[in-house]
Amino acid sequence: MEIKKLLYKTIHRAKLSVDELADLLGISSSTLYRCGNPNDENARFPLERVIPLMEATKDYSILHHLARRTGHVVFKIPRAAARTQEKLHEFQLAFTTCFSALLAFYKDEISKEDTIAKIDALISAAAAHRRDVEKAGQGKLEL
Repeated sequence: MEIKKLLYKTIHRAKLSVDELADLLGISSSTLYRCGNPNDENARFPLERVIPLMEATKDYSILHHLARRTGHVVFKIPRAAARTQEKLHEFQLAFTTCFSALLAFYKDEISKEDTIAKIDALISAAAAHRRDVEKAGQGKLEL
């Protein structure tokens, strides 16, 4: 069960001890140990504790796993940056680079990994602009 293995890694690779994590999550350390044990199929980790666990450990592999399993993609939205013409030009360049990579990929001129990296860069840039538009609405562009 892949999710149990990810849960185990999230719990045991954290900078916090299992006791500290359990305390933050409001559960006993024995429950956390059991829930994270890939060999214990009967112990279920409470769904309402998944987000606090990911936030406490800064490990979002469970989220990425769930997204992949359901045909979705997850990206961290970058922090806000000044809205400048330069940022818009960078976004345009990311789009052009991505499009060129796609053309090259379909001609067998670039690897799948390099193409995915270009797509991911474009999606990340688009997410940042989406957040800016959502939060600020129409605003002034710094020249």
